[in-house]
Amino acid sequence: MSSTLTVTNLTATNITDGGGTTSTFANVVDGSAKAFVNFNGTGTVAIRGSQNVTSLTDNASGDYDINFTNNMGNSNYCTTGSCAYVSGTGQPNVGHNLNTTTKSTTDEHIFVVYAQSVSDSTFVEVAIHGDLA
Repeated sequence: MSSTLTVTNLTATNITDGGGTTSTFANVVDGSAKAFVNFNGTGTVAIRGSQNVTSLTDNASGDYDINFTNNMGNSNYCTTGSCAYVSGTGQPNVGHNLNTTTKSTTDEHIFVVYAQSVSDSTFVEVAIHGDLA
C-alpha cells in the first residue's frame, strides 16, 4: 500500500524511523551531506548521480572542479571521496587541492591520485559536509 502526503509547512522536534530510532531534526539536517557526486572521470566527464552539483570541470588528467548549485556557507566544509582501483596503479586516493591557502564556497577542486601520479578514474565519488550559505 502506498500513499502520498503533501505538506506546505512542517514543524518537527523529533523524527522516528520505522525501526523506532528517534533523532532530533537538527541532527538529521546537520549530519546530512550538503553535496555529493558520482561521476566518470575518463574521456568526457559525466555525472552519474548528484545532489547540489551543477556541473564538473575537467581541468587536466585526474584534476576536477565540482561546481555547487547552492554555495557552501564558508570554506570550513569537509570533503571525502573515493575512486576506482585500477590494477597495477597503486592505492587510489581522492584529495582536495592543498596547494591553495583557502577553499572556495562555490566549488571544490579535487585530484585523483594513484601512487603519487594524478590520473583519471572511471568511478569518482565525493561527498561534502558543512553548512550551506
